[in-house]
Amino acid sequence: MPSISRWFVDDIFPLLWFLAFAEVLLLIGAVGTQRGRYVIAMLLVGLCLPLLLGLDWFLITERERVADIVYDLAEAVEKEDVAGIARYLAPDCHYGRFDRAGILALAQRSFDRYEVERVRIRRLEVSVSEGSRLAVADFFAIGVARDQTGSSGWQPTRWRLAFREIVPDHWMVTAVVRLPELPGQAAPRPIPGLPQP
Repeated sequence: MPSISRWFVDDIFPLLWFLAFAEVLLLIGAVGTQRGRYVIAMLLVGLCLPLLLGLDWFLITERERVADIVYDLAEAVEKEDVAGIARYLAPDCHYGRFDRAGILALAQRSFDRYEVERVRIRRLEVSVSEGSRLAVADFFAIGVARDQTGSSGWQPTRWRLAFREIVPDHWMVTAVVRLPELPGQAAPRPIPGLPQP
């Protein structure tokens, strides 16, 4: 069962919509009854809105940290920055038969062969196992790359990244898995010991 803090901090917009709806009801009550207590309640609720937005800006959850790493990795791929990719890979990271060094060499070979024009992340789902400090991110990466023959067009790929919190607030990728893009294809094997999105 998700904690109230996760619901409150991970997605604050339902609460903001509720408060905005309460503001409208209080406005209707103030106009309809001509009572000052509705105006005072409106001011109090109105003060809560910027406070909640400020709280949301200051508090960063583990899910948000992991999601930010996925977006940072996409930006590093778009910039063809192998060092930018390397800073998020744990020493024991693997992708199939490739270890960390193999992943970085594969990325460099790909960047030498293709010019990456754009990378977009879609349908990002992050699951964090709070007790074990492990996380999993599933997402579609949609990119445009160009080789000597011309543009490849939009190429959708689906990925699963496993994360481990190395030290507090510092997450690193420990496993990379390519998933099937279409329904009906072979289901991906789960990563042992990690939460499933």
